Amino acid sequence: LLQLALESRRKSFCFVSTLSLASILEGVNAAPEAIVENLPQVDSGYLLTKWTAEQWVARFARDYGLNAVIARPGNITGSSNSGFSNYEHNHFWLFNQGCLQLGAYPEIQAEVEMTPVDRLASAITALALAPRQGLAVRNLSNPQSLSQGEFFGHLAKQGFTVQGEAPKVWQQRLNTLSEQNGLSQIREFYTGELNGPSFPIEQRETLAELARLDASLAVDYGRLLPLYVSYLRQVGFLS
Repeated sequence: LLQLALESRRKSFCFVSTLSLASILEGVNAAPEAIVENLPQVDSGYLLTKWTAEQWVARFARDYGLNAVIARPGNITGSSNSGFSNYEHNHFWLFNQGCLQLGAYPEIQAEVEMTPVDRLASAITALALAPRQGLAVRNLSNPQSLSQGEFFGHLAKQGFTVQGEAPKVWQQRLNTLSEQNGLSQIREFYTGELNGPSFPIEQRETLAELARLDASLAVDYGRLLPLYVSYLRQVGFLS
């Protein structure tokens, strides 16, 4: 695809990566709006392919003058219009389903960020079509976030009974999960230290360009969460 973009009439190139990449790179303490050459420390095929592809795009921009944008989404959630999402195979919703089934969530520092898929698609389209010279890296997470307590507080208003617990106390619940609990598919992700802060994300250039393009990732969580809960109840994922 990169070679095709250089043939005949030059084409602009857009590669969709992931914000998760920066958090597994050696010596990186924040997600910069730039290519990072630091090597990955995690043996994840998904993240390794994202890292390799970013390096290729950057090399073609540097060596051949390719005009390109690397878009790094954060936590992609359902439509902000209908609530539709791929809940059955979505780590975020499996975690929250499991916590609601347990009636407890871990009180950790990491914040909850949600980027509706339609908002993200509009932002990526605007960035891909915008005239540019060289390479731009755009970190596309919602600039607004919620604490764990605020997030589950919103869910409590929707009729769920759930309380916060110390992480180590909550982790003990994972030893006796039933197969019907959403956490049963992803429990291995929550066996280590949970109480680290959210990974910092640089977005100054990203948000400035989105503003110029009249695109926004911000949402009203007070409206969005009831919409998501209504959809997930209709399909039987939450009860």
